[in-house]
Amino acid sequence: MKDAQTLSADDIFWVIAIPFTWGHQYRDFIRKAAEESYHNMVIVLESEAAFMYVRNKPVCFKQEKIEPFKAGQFYMLVDIGAGTSDICTHKVLPDGNLIEICSSLGINEGGERINTKFFNIFNELFTKKVMDTFRLESIRLYKLEKEFEDHKHTFKSDTDKDFVLLLDETLLTMYTKKHAKNC
Repeated sequence: MKDAQTLSADDIFWVIAIPFTWGHQYRDFIRKAAEESYHNMVIVLESEAAFMYVRNKPVCFKQEKIEPFKAGQFYMLVDIGAGTSDICTHKVLPDGNLIEICSSLGINEGGERINTKFFNIFNELFTKKVMDTFRLESIRLYKLEKEFEDHKHTFKSDTDKDFVLLLDETLLTMYTKKHAKNC
């Protein structure tokens, strides 16, 4: 194994994962650009990259060890990303390659949609006008968004524990001033 000082560009094999939702024209453009620039690079779909990661690793599920994928086996990959949720199925071929059985179309139900629905509640509670002003005048909205995102990542469905999102005093003051004018 070489150390970092003796590595050259030819010592690295790049695997670039791109979303399935990118159109064929864009994927072909990326592939062509990569092939012209680097001979040791492959462009794969995110679902293919996920399989490459787990293909030879045993997986533990509920205390039961599931052996790595073998030729003839099928699997379903569920990728819940920011914008979409993608579900596809593949079959493992004898040479270790994959054949796609059912491709994903990218269902518009990713994590960002949850965020949008959640923060639309703020528009209803405080009015869209107040929220737009708050967004422009205070960095606290971005902190709220980050706190909500952090809660999503640590959420466990088997608990009754509520999560608390602290509201900024600025938002409450903006709403109170607007509301007081309308009374």
